[in-house]
Amino acid sequence: MTPILVVPRAFNTPLVCQRAPRIAEALLQYFFIHPAPVTRRNRLNEERLETQKTKMAAYVNRAIGINAVSAVYIIDSAKALATGTAARLPFSGASACGPVLEEFENKVQEFLKE
Repeated sequence: MTPILVVPRAFNTPLVCQRAPRIAEALLQYFFIHPAPVTRRNRLNEERLETQKTKMAAYVNRAIGINAVSAVYIIDSAKALATGTAARLPFSGASACGPVLEEFENKVQEFLKE
């Protein structure tokens, strides 16, 4: 499974990325209590999981200590993001944490130089 977190305010994105281990643990706790729904063919039932997106976000927000995530979408890891899966999700754009954290670090370095 691949989690996609929706962070409505861009300035919260670095904070969310920095707390990725806590987020992973929060989602594991969520799925321990609420097992992921599967279809009869033992595939992840993404439609049923989508109805739980705000509950998963609440677990994540509790773990990171701020209400930064509005929804969590889970996609089957067998599907590649390049195939357009992310484009069909109800948000306009996606950012990976690597470039976000790099940009944040550059801004911090510029600030410290001043």
